[in-house]
Amino acid sequence: MLRILSFVTNPEILPVLDRVVNKQEGWTGRRASTLADANAVLIREPIDVILLGAGTGAAERESLTATITNSGLNTIIIDHYGGGSGLLYAEVMEAVGQRSQGSFHTSGEQRHWLAP
Repeated sequence: MLRILSFVTNPEILPVLDRVVNKQEGWTGRRASTLADANAVLIREPIDVILLGAGTGAAERESLTATITNSGLNTIIIDHYGGGSGLLYAEVMEAVGQRSQGSFHTSGEQRHWLAP
């Protein structure tokens, strides 16, 4: 089961993204609308992927990256600002595949794979 945290501060987009994640077979989703909530979920539950969406940016990514690094987690952060469920599926599966191959990119990329 792939555990995905959707972090979006836009109250209209968050439930849509969460619904798309939870519809996908083999995925289970959690959601957060604030940085504090996102960090709390990340610490409390095993999360494989964080989807950063509308209303998030560099400061949120830095905070989540620090939590991931300091906690020794193997969580992937993906910027996802729309494009439909097919694109989302492709982004997540590509990132998970890259993680399993040990290829991580953390700067200047649209997707950020983080290794502990």
